[in-house]
Amino acid sequence: MSCFIVFYKRGAKHMRPIKNREEYMAIRADQHNLDALAAARMGNKLAKSRLTQMNYSCYPNKDGKLRGSIYPTQTVAMDIDIDPSDNDSDLLSSISERILKIAKDLGLLMLERSVTKGYHLVFRRKQELSQFDNLRWASSMIGVPFDDGAKDITRVFYTTGVDDLLYLDDALFADNEFDDTMYADSDNDAPSVSSQQMPADDNKTTDDEIDDNDDLTISLKKILPPDCYDDTYNGHTIADIIESFFVLYNNGRIPRVGNRNSMTFELAKSLRCIVDYNIDSLQKYIPRFAGFAEAEWIQTLNNANNEPRKGIDFKMRKVLQNLEEISPVDTDSRESLQSIIPPAIPKRLPYPLSKLSSKVPDYYKPAVCEALFAPLATHLHGVKFVYWDNQEHEPTIMSLLVAPMSTGKGCIRKPISIILDSIKQRDDLNRIREGEWKLANQGKIKKATPRPTDICIQVLIDNLTDAVFNQRVIDADRNGGRFLYTQCDELDTLKQLTSKGSAEQVSIIIRKAFDNSLHGQERVGSESITGLAPLRFNFNASTTIPNCRRFFWRGVNDGTITRLSLSTIVVPVGSPRPVFGDYDDEYRAVVDNVVKTLATKTGQYKCRNADKFVFNLLEENEQLADLYGSESYLVLSYRATVIAWIKGMILYLINGRWSKDIETYVRWSLRYDLWCKMQIFGSQLETEIEKETEKSVCRTNNLLNSLPNTFTLNDMKALKKPNGSYIANPRNLLAKWISRGYVDFNEKNGTITKKI
Repeated sequence: MSCFIVFYKRGAKHMRPIKNREEYMAIRADQHNLDALAAARMGNKLAKSRLTQMNYSCYPNKDGKLRGSIYPTQTVAMDIDIDPSDNDSDLLSSISERILKIAKDLGLLMLERSVTKGYHLVFRRKQELSQFDNLRWASSMIGVPFDDGAKDITRVFYTTGVDDLLYLDDALFADNEFDDTMYADSDNDAPSVSSQQMPADDNKTTDDEIDDNDDLTISLKKILPPDCYDDTYNGHTIADIIESFFVLYNNGRIPRVGNRNSMTFELAKSLRCIVDYNIDSLQKYIPRFAGFAEAEWIQTLNNANNEPRKGIDFKMRKVLQNLEEISPVDTDSRESLQSIIPPAIPKRLPYPLSKLSSKVPDYYKPAVCEALFAPLATHLHGVKFVYWDNQEHEPTIMSLLVAPMSTGKGCIRKPISIILDSIKQRDDLNRIREGEWKLANQGKIKKATPRPTDICIQVLIDNLTDAVFNQRVIDADRNGGRFLYTQCDELDTLKQLTSKGSAEQVSIIIRKAFDNSLHGQERVGSESITGLAPLRFNFNASTTIPNCRRFFWRGVNDGTITRLSLSTIVVPVGSPRPVFGDYDDEYRAVVDNVVKTLATKTGQYKCRNADKFVFNLLEENEQLADLYGSESYLVLSYRATVIAWIKGMILYLINGRWSKDIETYVRWSLRYDLWCKMQIFGSQLETEIEKETEKSVCRTNNLLNSLPNTFTLNDMKALKKPNGSYIANPRNLLAKWISRGYVDFNEKNGTITKKI
């Protein structure tokens, strides 16, 4: 056997042979692998470790480090790296041509492009030579320098896409047909396509037919419904969560007669907190184990769901933590707080998002849906939403699309333009009236006719003076508390909104706009624009990740980025050129219906169901921040939750009711926004927080001085900051104090002793 797929199970590496070309190609074409490949090639350093791993050269392994290796491979795998600083495409192509030319003499079985610059190849092993000598011989044949560090027999290779495969000989799979029982001792249960668990046909097998010796993953595949493998929470499928639950709390076994009632109750009690305490979801995800009578099963689920609610319970926290710990990615890295790709947009979208995003390919839908809220909110005027804490918020949405170059950021332009069409028509008439007034009063001072007060221009051009911008702010306020709006293809264009032309001024506008703070100027001159009004301003802007970081490098810790709604675009590798639908009369009719509905809304709106939902989101944020050990995640989550809630309230006004679909979208929008912010700003924000913490520790009146010489973690939890708030993550702060030598920690009795 020569070709193995490597997978992880409960933190350990395993592998099993790939049977044939069809299975091999399916693995390469798997969407999980392609998404990881796209992210890796866009510069995500952790994405590479998410790629499917293959092994083409190994000997039997008795020590358990790489389970599944029964026979020695008849092949050797080799990595050819090109210096990343060498951008000579001719060099790359010449090497591949050279390899293909000598394929027969080399005994070539596979050749693929690697993730970045270089190739992987597999050739027949020369039995008389050692691994080291085989690699040196092949290097000499090809004419490339020999990498004497690449001689590990069990080395794995990260698999790229189908289009990256340059050569494949079916002989690679010779003798790979195998009897599954041969690998029983090796716990060999890797899925046939990448690491994705594929559900079995529910009609073929019931849990009563499952052998107690069956592996948990395989047994669950036979009985869990397909939704468990499609639906996710925080990047983990429901199937993975259920499996992890049974690993931790049922010795890795499916509930059987004798414990099915109690285990079903405990699973439902823990699972309910991540499915919004929805009994229909519990019935959808949790099977009737071991012939559980339906009426008794339903009653058990209801009893569990009716238990007192305390957010994410201890068992579910441990389950989620366990899933993070068994990931092959370095869990100590801050970038591993989230998946390498953003959370998947819900399959079922609330009205009108499904209609308004229907003209773009699926991978553009997240960016388009998130971009719609700023122009939609601009149709609202005099509307105030009441948050769960009774604070009022106006529908302010400042949306920033951050994605690599040439990924199609222009996909948001057309739907935005159509949504704003009626406002722009009204603006055109007002611009004509304003021009006529200027012409009639040109050169006049004492006898000038007052400027009409009902002129209001909402959609701004991208080149204004301070005076014009301030006039637009005042006009919008006195004409019903309307919003100004602009759309910029590049973030830097926002600098032209005012005469100052600086990123710092844009940051000030963003902070004022989110809080609807007063904006304007006071001048003495009779012709000067004078006045103050609440700043109501929405926008859509686009940029790349490097430009975004440069633009906001001073605004990471001043609250600017927390007031933005971020989105991105991930184009799957191998996707065809995008084809967009026709924005026809039917599409425009939906838009007309929506904007007319929004235009009629005014006054104060409060939704109790939304309050309950967002309160649960806040609890989830705290639990996740604690799980991740990231204070920056918590800091970013406060306003991100408000922004997601505002989107939900806009949908609430459009639909006339709060719904499960709205909740699902709002939760996704929050996690999606936070994913983008953590990917772009997480590390920098964490560093800034650490600096602030270090400064506070060094002050004479600091938190450490507020504690006795010997104290406990509970004492830290009870401690309040000078502003009256509690410490968000006392364990994180304790870890910092220990690492900096401020305290000693006794693990046996849990006491903490000062050293300074």
